[in-house]
Amino acid sequence: MKGLSSEKIPELAAKDVRIVKKEARIIFRISPDERLIETIENKNPRLDLIAIVGPTWEFNRGWKEVLLAEIGISRTRPYHEARGLNRKNEESNIPKRRKWFFLSPHQYQLIAPMIFKKIEGLAYERVCLWEKGPFSTDPFKLPSIRHYWLRSAKTLYVNDYWMSRISGARFTVSLRDVFIIRDICWAEANLNRYLRKVLRGLVNFIDLRLNWYKFSYKGRRPFRTLDGTKQVEERLKSRFFTKHPHLLWEVIRRLKEEKENKYWLHLAEMIAWTIREPEERKMAFMAVSHPYLSHPRTRLGDIQLLVTTEISKKKGYIVFEVFPRKK
Repeated sequence: MKGLSSEKIPELAAKDVRIVKKEARIIFRISPDERLIETIENKNPRLDLIAIVGPTWEFNRGWKEVLLAEIGISRTRPYHEARGLNRKNEESNIPKRRKWFFLSPHQYQLIAPMIFKKIEGLAYERVCLWEKGPFSTDPFKLPSIRHYWLRSAKTLYVNDYWMSRISGARFTVSLRDVFIIRDICWAEANLNRYLRKVLRGLVNFIDLRLNWYKFSYKGRRPFRTLDGTKQVEERLKSRFFTKHPHLLWEVIRRLKEEKENKYWLHLAEMIAWTIREPEERKMAFMAVSHPYLSHPRTRLGDIQLLVTTEISKKKGYIVFEVFPRKK
């Protein structure tokens, strides 16, 4: 805020509150005594986002009501300038809002269950409007290839099949809203049943495929020239892991720690993968280590989500997909 006079701060902070109260789809308002939360839903919103307003103490003074956080819905980015939903020709863009204030641990503990419940509800409503909803008799299906190694026959089988695609609605959170980011990363790592199934199957496949060499491979041939490593490399370089690079770390970690597969380092070198723990998993650990917050499950319930963009300071936000559950 260089070059900004202290007299201007209250005026601009109040302006941001007025904007989200008028334009945001959903507003959570924390009462001045931080005990009650009012939910406001605009009938004709221009900003497709969830906004949280309430009191705080910043800049050596108390504030009765400021913008504490934003969560973008669909393509809307928090705090960014926006053209607006259903924009009329004579209407100007909605100006960006300032990220000056933050939720306190107490405020976040109070409001987080309502945030994630609302996100789940929005995901359910949005996906059910699609031509093929998540619970229809004809779900989304994508052509896929299944590899499986039959240990008794020492043979790799490959067959084509149609895989049901779990679809969800997308949301965006700024990296500066760290409490929300940490809980999202924890939820992906610990609650996503579909993701656990996919990773478990891949780890089992790789372990069975490579353990065939545990008594015969002496390191005399390059590891990538061994029979079977090509299929493993293709799986690890698939589009899924290109879009979700932080999940590669999870696969290699499980091979190393759970399966005790001695080839995990060869795999890491083969795909030029860094052993450094990704930011997503560091954030997930921080979600359970904060001294003033309860366990994340008390806030998240059983939400099913997937982080679709890696954490990048250059981008400044993450996008995550929420898979609705049957009501």
